[in-house]
Amino acid sequence: MPPRDGHGRLHPRVAMLWLDRVGPACLFAALIGVWSSTALAQLPATRLSAVAPAGGKQGSEFELTIISGADLEGVNRLHFSHPGISAVQKTQVAEGQTEPTPVANQFKVTVAPDVPVGTYEVRAAGPYGLSNPRAFVVGDRVELSEAEPNNVLGQAMEVPLNTVVWGRSEPARDTDCFRFTAQAGTRLIAYCDAASIDSRMDATLELYDPSGSLVEMSRDYRGADPLIDVTLPVDGEYKLKVYDFVFGGGPDYFYRLTLGTGPWIDYVLPPAGAAGTTATYSVYGRNLPGGVPTELTTSDGRRLEQLDVELALPGEEPARASLVSDESIGPAAASFDGAPYRVASPVGSSNPVTIGIASAPVVAEVEPNDRAAAQAIVAPCEIYGQLQSIGDVDWYSFDAKKGEVLVLEIISQRRGLPTDPTLRVERVTKDDKGEETITEITEQDDSGANIGGLAFATNSDDPLFRFAAPEEGHYRIAVRDLYRETQGDPTFVYRLSVRREMPDFRLVALAEFPINGVQAPNPWTTFLRKGGTARLSVLAFRRDGFNDSIDVQVEGLPEGVTCPGATIGPGQTRADLVLTAAEEAPDWSGTIELTGRAKIGDADVVREVRGAQVTWPLTGIVAPARLTRDIGLSVGSLAPFSVDSPVARETFVQGRQLVLPIKVTRRGDFAKPIALTAAALPEKVQNDAVTIAEGAAEGTVRLYFPQDAPLGTYTVYLSATAPVPFTKNADGSDKKDVNVAESVVPVTVSIVPGPLVMVPEVPGKGEIKRGASLEIPVKVTRRHNFAGAVKLDLVVPPHIGGVTTEAVELAADATDAKLVIQASAEATEGEHAHVVVRATFDLDGKTVESHQPIPLNVQK
Repeated sequence: MPPRDGHGRLHPRVAMLWLDRVGPACLFAALIGVWSSTALAQLPATRLSAVAPAGGKQGSEFELTIISGADLEGVNRLHFSHPGISAVQKTQVAEGQTEPTPVANQFKVTVAPDVPVGTYEVRAAGPYGLSNPRAFVVGDRVELSEAEPNNVLGQAMEVPLNTVVWGRSEPARDTDCFRFTAQAGTRLIAYCDAASIDSRMDATLELYDPSGSLVEMSRDYRGADPLIDVTLPVDGEYKLKVYDFVFGGGPDYFYRLTLGTGPWIDYVLPPAGAAGTTATYSVYGRNLPGGVPTELTTSDGRRLEQLDVELALPGEEPARASLVSDESIGPAAASFDGAPYRVASPVGSSNPVTIGIASAPVVAEVEPNDRAAAQAIVAPCEIYGQLQSIGDVDWYSFDAKKGEVLVLEIISQRRGLPTDPTLRVERVTKDDKGEETITEITEQDDSGANIGGLAFATNSDDPLFRFAAPEEGHYRIAVRDLYRETQGDPTFVYRLSVRREMPDFRLVALAEFPINGVQAPNPWTTFLRKGGTARLSVLAFRRDGFNDSIDVQVEGLPEGVTCPGATIGPGQTRADLVLTAAEEAPDWSGTIELTGRAKIGDADVVREVRGAQVTWPLTGIVAPARLTRDIGLSVGSLAPFSVDSPVARETFVQGRQLVLPIKVTRRGDFAKPIALTAAALPEKVQNDAVTIAEGAAEGTVRLYFPQDAPLGTYTVYLSATAPVPFTKNADGSDKKDVNVAESVVPVTVSIVPGPLVMVPEVPGKGEIKRGASLEIPVKVTRRHNFAGAVKLDLVVPPHIGGVTTEAVELAADATDAKLVIQASAEATEGEHAHVVVRATFDLDGKTVESHQPIPLNVQK
């Protein structure tokens, strides 16, 4: 197992070094293996791994081939996230035939001239549904495909400047070489998109001059992708080598190489602005058209240029598409708002950057702002600055009143930078001589709970602190990098938010693999079989103390598909939507929209749910994942079984057992046992796993909400798992069992305060002999001014015979009673679960029950 950081994350560089030791072929084989539905033990669902090429130029037509994935049989169409991109399956007339027939996994793609430059998404669709998305890039340069053999410099493929080349590192240890002619003094920008467009490749670039000498090498410049920026020293033919850093390879190791004199953006200042405003922003980068040289140099020694541009930011909450239109947005940054920007030039557009949406007035850092000359700020505000040199520490000072609350947050590593910022807050007092006394309030490093587990790890290296001023006075904030002694760069831009609490939330929906997807995250898709269910996990990023319920609903569902929605209860950060298709629902594939609604103060707030996906499968460590442009859904084939419960919504007091009757519909030859367990339970809620017997059509599941269960509204669902005989063979031969997971339509429960706490004092662990009796003292503690009469009795499951009790009336204000259990001579022997003492009473004109489980052991 490779080493991980304190958050359980596997850093790309660590992963590559570990892979170099264990051998790329071993890990590659393991990762590819889990794409098989059989290995994953689930019914087939179309999954897309790689297409070639994964993009094209505006206004072009070209052939595209699906080169990797799973359950691709019968795929006959492609779905793109922009309506200006379309595809038709390629056909050919086979020998001896007169009519054309489809060519498997090959398509003719058309990109309309008016499709904006950007990164979109493509999905494949066929008998096994609509696949997960893969990045699809639309550019404005000439695009070529790599032509083998080009494995050594002597075989280098000729490429004109200002061209894009699509290639693959395949097989393992493959090296691709390209040559181009350029003049001395040309500032060459060569960058390779790989990890940022869903490739497994850790791309590396090497540039050689006309004499064959190595001029420059690059990897992991922006994330795991490389960049070479060099002013060419002489006229002549140069050569560029592309390879995977640890010489891994395969169909999923694809790349997009951009080579020429086009622009590159390193950063923009300010990095964020107020929603709905138009302002001037300074773009810093290389080969910027009209750019002015600056004195700033990056850590690779390259001089930056500055270009001032006017940008307008959206006024309403930025749509999901605005946030993810170009850059690959990972889990830690999934809750941000922002808008994309690129620099255009006559030779092609730049790389993308995201301009954030600030929550307070934006203020620029003013150097020097060391400790002795801390920059004065007035809250609320958002400061932007740079950790631009080794050892750089930026200080800010502000005044606060006693008890004043401010949220202090740094955004840097979540912008995709190799920073690990820390936040120090200290109180400063001065005596009559002006000498300072410093009291440290806090030193914050990493923060953020991981609400998405291994599949969508949301924690980060950026700190956040809720500051409550202990006294009225003067305070200072220090911003620095944990590794400031070894790194510093003007591109290390940060946003420091000093804001009032602004409770809010953002939501992300993720299709998780239904069996063991927690420990073995896999790319998955929402394929809804007729008569069955599909599940979407919705994650809630809660901001600044917002802790109320969030109601999530689905819009745009096709005919025959329903979803009751879900509620993310107080204190919860996720809920699961369960979609159900009728047996007669028509086949369908497309996208759906999700919204979340909540009450924040007096305002009704609606937030769009952003889509997300696991990019590549991993086991036991954090998987790569990102936001997606949309949320896909497809309907087809027939589910082998379904499990239903008539209970959709319940409201009850704390201390209640909820009994869910279960009905099973079996289809085809499926008759095997079905395991049921509850999921997404609130804290402290108890559930026992239940198995529906082979061939059985009914069962019961019990959930117990104890007397200290958390108050609020929550959505829980049942997971039903069973081995199902399955084969892809049309004649039904060679069937093998695969584990299939279905979800029971969820139940939304509202837990309200219980007016009493009931404590049965069961002697002898509930042992009672046949023909004997057992006396149980019951202590009732009344709460919330409840003083009514209470009836106590025993609830015994139907399968337990011969156990009875007489009901006991507890008078108003009384607190003690005794129940007597009678066991007949034929009472069912054994240790029995789900026996409860029941208290029945009137509350606000309604008859209400409260339950307390007790042990019961009937002996001879």
